Amino acid sequence: CGWWSSGTDNIAIQASSVEAEDGEAPLPPTPLTSLIKKTGGAVGGVVLAGFDDAFVSGYHTHVARAVDLDSISGAAVVLARAAIAAAYDGGDFDADTASEYANALIEDSVDTDLLTDLHHCLFEDGSCELFRSYDKVELANEKERTGLDLSTMFYRSPLGTPPNYYVSVLDASRGQPLVLVGSLLYGSYTKDEYGKKDSDAFVLLPTTLASSIKGLLNSFLGTLDDSVSCKSSKDCSKIDDCNAVCTGANVCVCDQAHYHLAMDEALQAASDKGPGFFVVSDEDEGISAMYTEPYWSSSVGVRVYRVLDNKSGLVALGFGVFVAVLCVVSTTFIKRRFESEKLF
Repeated sequence: CGWWSSGTDNIAIQASSVEAEDGEAPLPPTPLTSLIKKTGGAVGGVVLAGFDDAFVSGYHTHVARAVDLDSISGAAVVLARAAIAAAYDGGDFDADTASEYANALIEDSVDTDLLTDLHHCLFEDGSCELFRSYDKVELANEKERTGLDLSTMFYRSPLGTPPNYYVSVLDASRGQPLVLVGSLLYGSYTKDEYGKKDSDAFVLLPTTLASSIKGLLNSFLGTLDDSVSCKSSKDCSKIDDCNAVCTGANVCVCDQAHYHLAMDEALQAASDKGPGFFVVSDEDEGISAMYTEPYWSSSVGVRVYRVLDNKSGLVALGFGVFVAVLCVVSTTFIKRRFESEKLF
C-alpha cells in the first residue's frame, strides 16, 4: 500500500499486527470507532497510534514529561502528507500515486526555529512573544470589523507559565459567540431590537491560544505571492485575489482559517439570556453522548453529619427518660407546695 511510504526518517508507518476473530485489525478506542458504527462503515478513517498490540501508557502532563520534537515534527509531516494525498485522490483510490505526490510536496524537514518557538509557547511559557503578537493582530482585526475593543470588554485568563490548558466554562471570555444589542450581550437573541444602533454586532472573543493558532494557520495556509505588510486587515483592503487579512507576521494573507465552536450539537445558547447559559435543544436526536461541565450555583453546598453508633442512641434515650422523670417529680413537688400554701 502506498501509504506506508509516507513516513519520515524518524517515523515508520506500518499496519497493526493485531487481528480480531473476523480477520480485521481492531481500532484503538477513538472517536473514529463511533463514527464508523454510526455510519455503518460508510465513512472510514485511519488512527495514528504510537503502539501496536498493547497500549503503551505515555500520558503525563506537559510539565512532567520531556517532549521529543523530532517525533512531533515527524507525526506532523505524516498527517500533512495523509491530508494532501486524500485530497489529491479523485476517487480512483490510487494510493501509490497520491502518496508519491504528497511525499514530493512535503519534505521531511520542518522549520526548526518555528518548531522551537511553538514548543516554548505550548509547553513552557503561554505568554510568549509569538502568541502575543498573533493575538494582538487578531484583536485589531476584530476591532476593525465591529468597532469594539474586545480586549477591554472581557477579562481573558492568560495561559500562564507553564501553560494551563484547563478548559473551564464556555462564556464571553472563552470564545462563546455573542450578540451585542445596545449595551447588553446575549448568547442568543430572538427579539427585534437588534440593528437599531450602529454598535449592534455579532462578536467573538476567543482565548489567546485559539486566537494565536488561527493567525498561525492563516500564515501557513494563506500566504500570497506578493507579500504586503500590515498592522490590521485594513491595510489588506486593496488585495483583490481573495479575502485578505493581516496576521501576527504582519503580512497580508488569504483568510483560510476559521473558528469552530467545539460544543455538543445537543446544546444551544439560551434565548435572550446573557453569556454562559445553555439549554438542551428540543431537536436533539441523541446522536452523541452529551458532555458538559456543570456551572454550579453559589448556593450549592455540603452539610456534614457525624456518624453515630448504637451507644450514642442509648445515651440519648437514657438522657431523655431522665429529663422526663425529673420533670414529673418537679411538677408534683411544686404542685403540692402550692396546695400547702393555698396558692393552687
